[in-house]
Amino acid sequence: MGDATSETVDQERAMAEIIHRDLGAVFANTGLWELERLLGNGSYGVTVLLRDRNPLRVRGRHRRVVLKRPLLPHQGVEDFATEIAALRLMRSNAHHGQMIAGTHNIAEYRAGRSTTTAAARRVLRRVRAAFSNPPENVFRVLSVFEGPAILLEYIEGGNLLKIQKRAYERGIELPNRLLWSFYYCLVRACVGLAYPAFGLVGDPPVLETIRTDQHPLRMVHGDIAGRNVMLDKEDPDIPERRATTTRTASIQNLHFATEQIILLISRHRVHRRAVAYHGIRTFAAGVLPRAVRRGAEGGGNDGGGGGGGGVELVDPYPNLDPELRSLLVDAMRVDVTRRPSLRDMLWRTRRGAAKPAGAYPTRFWEEGDHSVRAVLQHLMYDVPE
Repeated sequence: MGDATSETVDQERAMAEIIHRDLGAVFANTGLWELERLLGNGSYGVTVLLRDRNPLRVRGRHRRVVLKRPLLPHQGVEDFATEIAALRLMRSNAHHGQMIAGTHNIAEYRAGRSTTTAAARRVLRRVRAAFSNPPENVFRVLSVFEGPAILLEYIEGGNLLKIQKRAYERGIELPNRLLWSFYYCLVRACVGLAYPAFGLVGDPPVLETIRTDQHPLRMVHGDIAGRNVMLDKEDPDIPERRATTTRTASIQNLHFATEQIILLISRHRVHRRAVAYHGIRTFAAGVLPRAVRRGAEGGGNDGGGGGGGGVELVDPYPNLDPELRSLLVDAMRVDVTRRPSLRDMLWRTRRGAAKPAGAYPTRFWEEGDHSVRAVLQHLMYDVPE
């Protein structure tokens, strides 16, 4: 099965390279947009980075957008339709990457052909008002092809996977305050997925909240992973760091959001093996003390203390906030009916993210604002791609 999976991944990557090459040839003939690089691919789509050839009027920077296209012309069309519909619901969510425009068939933008609905034309007029070189021009360039396309905002900070990998490679222990902030943002994103803002193109970002006048939506995210959690600089309108997911999610995805935090702490991938900790059966083994034989590692976790016979309990992360560890254990309970609710998760992560450096008296320097900024600078920006 492993060989078959690897072969499939290789085939998808090869198809993505072909699409990248074909798109590059098309954009080479336009003076408006240029294809900068391939960002990646999934099971049904490929994403590339586009750059406006003319610099922005503000700050003199070139505007960049992300283009998503199907791996195969007639496959994944339903997935694209679902994603476009979901991203429209998520407009204005502060912790979600924003869709600039989406179309079910770029052939509609061919010269002399217009099957665009009146509603779609109104949306495009709003988009044009915001851009001197509207994204509609991208679809016109692509109209030599068939099939769906999505344009997304480009978030420059990279993704959470980059943070996870670089922290692991350099043996960097992330400050608790940074871990809490990431966790809080991911939970906020889950709130927005259950209670979307239903904004319009160009609306300002709105902080996600649990509303009593609205039933939560039951949308399922297919792939919450580090590569799909993007990081941006602090938004001046939203006084906290933005973490964005590229697709929709429901409350059940708090499990997968929690896995991403565990991967920021643990040097090992998250296992599906349940362990006992203070009477709780949980999948959060990666952040728990483990029984170690003197001179060799043991195989179990037990929160009750070390045993005899040359076995001792060793905490691989002694500086981890006990409150954060407890929440991770709760959020990864084997008994899903006893996991914290979305409201509880929001309250607990918000309280954790609000902790000052003084909450960690023995690590005041490591938890200070200057240290948090330095770690982010090093992991997000200092190391070249």
